[in-house]
Amino acid sequence: MPAYSFSLDEFVPMILKKRKPHTIRRRRKNPTKPDDVLSLYYKQRTRNCRAISLTQCTKVTPLIIYPDQGLIKLNGLLLTDKRIRKLTWRDGFDNPDIFFDFFKRYQKPVLDDLDLIEWNTEKFIPLWDVDLFQKLIKGMSTSERLGWLDASYELGKNMLSQQEWQKAYLNEWSQEAIHE
Repeated sequence: MPAYSFSLDEFVPMILKKRKPHTIRRRRKNPTKPDDVLSLYYKQRTRNCRAISLTQCTKVTPLIIYPDQGLIKLNGLLLTDKRIRKLTWRDGFDNPDIFFDFFKRYQKPVLDDLDLIEWNTEKFIPLWDVDLFQKLIKGMSTSERLGWLDASYELGKNMLSQQEWQKAYLNEWSQEAIHE
């Protein structure tokens, strides 16, 4: 089960509010595939680690970023300025300049080993207890994990409203995230 860590504080409320429905990552040796169950974390492998959510990968698309030129190719096609603005906003950046500055830290003119990994914002389960979750899914096959995801989503949806869900999960995060 692929796990993705987010280190920017502002990404957590964006993920929980479903403004950020994807991540851009380097292609892995064992790449993420559609239908994989994804674990999303805040500052994984630190003492401040928190599970953000569990969700299902819906699509993986090759992506190339030219940070110095302000260009993006998605699945081999050069994006228009309008599409770049939409993609960078959905990735959690207020404007394309901030997005491209973020990727300039790699000090490469072309980042051509990236994937845009999208997830299902409808089957999206905030996680409170990482240890309990790991015990529940240990030894499950991918299809069993997807079944568990479906069942957990339905259970969570019926127990709490989305706002109550976010309030419970975000009590240590920015309260701004629960206001639409």
